[in-house]
Amino acid sequence: MKRKDRYILISFIVCIFVVFVFMTKNTRFESNLISCKRPGNKIQVTYGKLDSAQGITFKSSNGEEVKITVTSKSSVGLQFSHGNSEYLINLEKSIATEVRKGETAFYQCEQSRFKM
Repeated sequence: MKRKDRYILISFIVCIFVVFVFMTKNTRFESNLISCKRPGNKIQVTYGKLDSAQGITFKSSNGEEVKITVTSKSSVGLQFSHGNSEYLINLEKSIATEVRKGETAFYQCEQSRFKM
C-alpha cells in the first residue's frame, strides 16, 4: 500500500468516526407519548421535546385528537386546558390530574420516548 493510500484511508476512517459521533449526540427526531388511565377514562398526550413543547397533541377516550398549546411547563411536568378541564401532568411521579367543575380526577401515567 502506498503512503498516499494510507493517508486517504485513515482520513476516511476519521471522517466516518466524527460523523458517527455527531449523529449519536444530536437527535433529529424525538417523540414522547404519555398514556394516562383511570377507571372509565383514558387520555394520551404526544409532544416533541419538553423544551419546545409549545404545542401538544391531546387524545381523549372518545377518540378526539386535538392540538393544544401548553399553559405552563417545567422540568417536572406540563399543564394545559381542553374543553372544561384543566390537566396537570407530573412526569416525575407519573400521575396526571384533571380538574373539571371543581372535581379532581387522578390518572396513572406511563411515558414512552422515541428518538431517531
